[in-house]
Amino acid sequence: DAEEEGPEYDEHVWTSPVNAQHICRALAESLCQVDPEGESVYRTNCDAYCEKLQALDEAIRQVVDSAARHTVIFADRFPVRYFVEEYGLDYYAAFPGCAEDTEPAAGTVAFLIDKVREEQIPAVFYIEFSNEKMADIICEDTGCEKLLFHSCHSVSADDLKAGVGYLDLMQNNATTLGEALR
Repeated sequence: DAEEEGPEYDEHVWTSPVNAQHICRALAESLCQVDPEGESVYRTNCDAYCEKLQALDEAIRQVVDSAARHTVIFADRFPVRYFVEEYGLDYYAAFPGCAEDTEPAAGTVAFLIDKVREEQIPAVFYIEFSNEKMADIICEDTGCEKLLFHSCHSVSADDLKAGVGYLDLMQNNATTLGEALR
């Protein structure tokens, strides 16, 4: 009950590519104020990156618009509220936001399993660096698939070495979202 617990906050505003564009423009503007000599470079780079973010946003909208369903299950923490709100998705999650709890309540587990079965959800999400335990339990009990959804707040050492960035991770999210919404 939101009234008893208070509002749910999610600091992961960048999970919405629309918000990421606002963030980039604000950063570019600040850089221009601090370093006026570099203004043209900052604005050019910002415009080019925002074009890529816009294309990403359009790709995600296309996935959602052509989807058979609009409900996602996060069998994990839930740092993507801005993403699901941006794209009009319904969601259920084992934990609110980035809760500090390590184990979900038994009732939560049962609820998510029932929801997967009732709505014939083909996949549940877990987030990067998760122990995946909750997703494994739900998948084992329902036969659904387990998919990674990046919150884009960190990358593995291997991904960092390979130059994987926000756009790559979010494109992966768009692909897995399509699988989960089929």
